[in-house]
Amino acid sequence: MSSQEQYYVDNDKDLLGKMDDHYQQNSSQWLQYFYEGDIDTRLAAGDQEAMYSYIGAAYNQKSRNLASFNKIRPIVNLITGSQTKNRKTSIVTPQEPEDQETADQLSGVLQWIMINSNGYGQISKAFHGAIVAGINLLQPWLDYSDDPVNGDIRISHIPFNSFLVDPYFKELDFSDCNYLWTRKWLSKGQVKMLLPGREKDIEALTFSDARDGKFPFQPENVNAARKNLLSYDEFYYKDVRPRDLLVDQETGESMIWKGQTDNLQMFTKAFPQIKKIRQLIPTVKMGIVVNDRVFYNGPNALGIDNFPQVPFVCYFQPEISYFPTRIQGVIRGLRDAQWTYNRRMRLNLQHLEAGVSRGLKAIEGSLVNPNDAFLEGAGRVMWVKKNAPQGLNSVEELQPPQIPPSWFEEIEKLDSDMKEMSSLNDEALGTADDDKAGILAILRQGTSFTALNPLFDKLDYSQKILGQRILEITAENWEDAKFERILNKEVSPLITNKYFRKFDIQIQDGMMTTSQREMQFAQLVELQKEGILQVPPELLIKTSNLQNKKDLIDATQAQQQQAQQAQQMETQMAMENHQAVIESIKAKSVADQGLGIERVSRVEENKALSVERRAEAIKDLELGELHKIQAIKELVDIDLNQLLKGVQILQALKEQQAPDLDKVEKPLDKADL
Repeated sequence: MSSQEQYYVDNDKDLLGKMDDHYQQNSSQWLQYFYEGDIDTRLAAGDQEAMYSYIGAAYNQKSRNLASFNKIRPIVNLITGSQTKNRKTSIVTPQEPEDQETADQLSGVLQWIMINSNGYGQISKAFHGAIVAGINLLQPWLDYSDDPVNGDIRISHIPFNSFLVDPYFKELDFSDCNYLWTRKWLSKGQVKMLLPGREKDIEALTFSDARDGKFPFQPENVNAARKNLLSYDEFYYKDVRPRDLLVDQETGESMIWKGQTDNLQMFTKAFPQIKKIRQLIPTVKMGIVVNDRVFYNGPNALGIDNFPQVPFVCYFQPEISYFPTRIQGVIRGLRDAQWTYNRRMRLNLQHLEAGVSRGLKAIEGSLVNPNDAFLEGAGRVMWVKKNAPQGLNSVEELQPPQIPPSWFEEIEKLDSDMKEMSSLNDEALGTADDDKAGILAILRQGTSFTALNPLFDKLDYSQKILGQRILEITAENWEDAKFERILNKEVSPLITNKYFRKFDIQIQDGMMTTSQREMQFAQLVELQKEGILQVPPELLIKTSNLQNKKDLIDATQAQQQQAQQAQQMETQMAMENHQAVIESIKAKSVADQGLGIERVSRVEENKALSVERRAEAIKDLELGELHKIQAIKELVDIDLNQLLKGVQILQALKEQQAPDLDKVEKPLDKADL
């Protein structure tokens, strides 16, 4: 007998007794909640009879109008529709940057599971059920029909009336919950798939109209025997189990031992610093009961130590002692307004009908045909007898009372009160008819949804817990080959390590995609749009879901090559132009240097020329003096008077030539050169 088959026990009285004890102790609280949740669900569906279940079945039963004006459904659809439109994806982020590759692989696996099991759709369904009734569950499980070795993870939705849970739980991850009981109604074939090896025992079960009185608000409880369905119960309860833990006394690191005992002894001998510690840890065991017959009672079949179910709640206040009030949906606060609105609209219709069929007041025997009093429509004729006591006045049409304007104002006030009680406004519902500016309308709509943030915050937390449960199940049940087949590459050896999986499951906004590749494409586009990263076109095309991507990639590469060649030619021409400019500058520099040398040499030439000119000037002066002396000598024979006149003339000539002589003997200035 295998380790799994030893837990296939029949008629385990201990398990049945434990289940019955929990039901007797706490079912009264859950039955009251079932009753309230059933009313909320029916009101959201527009069931008029739920109104009178709420206010009393005897109220106005004979004259009640079954017409229903459902104002609740648009409110519910707006909240749940907003979640559906802005679904969030679950990704894994590491605590250390060097673990990014493994975290990316876990994100890819988680995204693949959520898409292939319609996980995001199931989250929306559970959120819708929580908004209506207050609480719903999601349960991941393994389906071995297509993969008998590893199994495929599926996610089931459990409505409010199909489970019982410890009514004193306070944490939304069920960490303080003591038990959880779910009931499904399945065919024999479905039960055989869930319990392989017990086909004969399951086939021997008989359908019966007998009921155990549990889960009375399930729709399958009505004539279940005629539907050939069996009650399939899963009972999860807190317990403890032993665990062997290996501790390195030098480093303090620890590791869970899952191998054989003989191998453990060999391991501890080889590494004497390793010490084995035997400890008890909390766990969650499960039992399976089909038609009140125990088929299994033992460890959790998924191999995890937590409840696989994840709660999705709307309003949750665990400090309230009255359990039906502790968990509520949005509908609970709209009941009175919905019932009052329906009643006002019914009375309004009665007044309008009275205005159309006003009625008559007639003296007995006045009409030829008494049935004429009930004629309706335009052009009706009532014949009056000739001998009527008052003639035509014997038949008088009654005037209906006038409906005051405040009557319709009250109806509008009820409508606005329902929106306010649900934390919504006209902008959020799309019914605003004022002339507010567009930006103001957007701000008012955003303010409305801000009031609903507590609901979406609990939704994000539940989605995070669901991601953690899924990763726990994959680590305990999947081989590396399963991960490699999903990712199409070799996986990190740490992907199934329990201690390494201490990641935070971050819930991030983003468009819903059908694959991890599309999500990567959207993220790359966003990075490029924000200017954070310049993404190569080939990478964008490869991560997209375009058809004929190879042709597009080839065309893109050819276009890039042409652009690169043109860029190279342009760069080469620019370099040549730059070189020519440099050579021109060099030539001009050389020419400027020659001109400078020439100018320097001319300075010396000018100096020599200046000296030569000065010498010639002195020579000319001396020659002039000689000519003067010769002239004087010629005047020796001239008389004194003539001599005196000659001296005077000579003196006058000297005075006239004195400035020119000073100018000649003055040193040359640089400006004269």
